[in-house]
Amino acid sequence: MKNRADKFYDKLAESYDLLTKSGPNVWTPPKLIESEVFNLISKNSKIIDIGIGTGQAIEKVYQTRTFSSITGVDISKKMISICKEKFDGIDLIKIDSLSDLKKIKNAYDLVICSGTFEFFENAEIFFEQCHRLLNKSGYLIFTYEPIILFHLIQKDEISNNISGNSEFQVDGFFTKRYKPSTINKLLSSNKFNVLKDEEFISYKKNDSNIIYHLIVCKKI
Repeated sequence: MKNRADKFYDKLAESYDLLTKSGPNVWTPPKLIESEVFNLISKNSKIIDIGIGTGQAIEKVYQTRTFSSITGVDISKKMISICKEKFDGIDLIKIDSLSDLKKIKNAYDLVICSGTFEFFENAEIFFEQCHRLLNKSGYLIFTYEPIILFHLIQKDEISNNISGNSEFQVDGFFTKRYKPSTINKLLSSNKFNVLKDEEFISYKKNDSNIIYHLIVCKKI
């Protein structure tokens, strides 16, 4: 089942920064990712952001120029277009699926992925490609949405994201959640050592706190 996140984010692109940066439902993953990035990078660091969107997770890194290069990857043509307007001199790549990451031949010191993992159809491909893309002893920082028993929204492994009465409604756009034990097994089997696993509130949905995990890990 193909996830139509590309159609959703094409619709949302023009309003994305306004809707997610302020108000009661502020979107927190980019700031947490950003904080971890600053702990690991130098002016020689090559960074790739998978699911870069409008570039929220690399905004301050870009402003301080604490990097050698930044590559951004996304499935939404409109999100990439907005990101290009905001950040001059970073390499932006439009992909249609995770499999397209195989076409990227450069090596990086850091892979980041903020608020995107839950839309991937195949987590195994993601971790395989992250390991391939990283230099020796490189780092992966990402967030994911866990399954939480008895949670009003997060109790299901897969659920539709947007109701039919929303202007951003897209058929076939869904969230996929994982047990933490499943993520840990995937990381181990793909030769990553977990350095940090932190639970946090990512945003509010229908008065419910949506819980995410922030993972920092190192290529073995």
